[in-house]
Amino acid sequence: MSRQHGFTLIEMLIALAIFSVISLTGFQLLQTTLRAQQVTQNQTLQLSELTRLFTLLEQDLLHALIMPAAVTRQQPAFRAGENQVVLQLTRRNWLNPLSERRASLQQVTWRTEGKSLVRSHLPEGTHIVHFEGIEHVQMRFFSAGKWQNKWTSHYSLPQAIDITIITSRWGAINRVLRLSHE
Repeated sequence: MSRQHGFTLIEMLIALAIFSVISLTGFQLLQTTLRAQQVTQNQTLQLSELTRLFTLLEQDLLHALIMPAAVTRQQPAFRAGENQVVLQLTRRNWLNPLSERRASLQQVTWRTEGKSLVRSHLPEGTHIVHFEGIEHVQMRFFSAGKWQNKWTSHYSLPQAIDITIITSRWGAINRVLRLSHE
């Protein structure tokens, strides 16, 4: 009697079960890795938006200047914390990479709209930047050796500004900026 060579049905079923477990584990590992990558990309995107927000805000404040009332059409040159307007100022050093015929000054307004912080500027007014997920913005102003919750002098700049932005994702983020005076 000759003995047949090969696998029995039981051996094939066991091999198939082991292969299935290994395949399922590999698939779950791949799914978890892809999900973690997506979460990381979302957090990186949100963090880069927050970095962009603070970069724009810092640049606006560092280049802020006081203009005479006649030039600004009787509007305050620097205003903060009134109604939905978080900050309104005139800034210098408006970049002009295409060498267009225009002034180097720019009036910038930061305001809240719902849970967004919006930056717009004149003279064009169409360049609007939205930052989503902003719960609250609070500012304090340093001048004459003390911190103030309100800035009442529309025609002078504080020495420093303490900005706290509360976001739904990252919580409270605080920056203290020293303003340049020329």
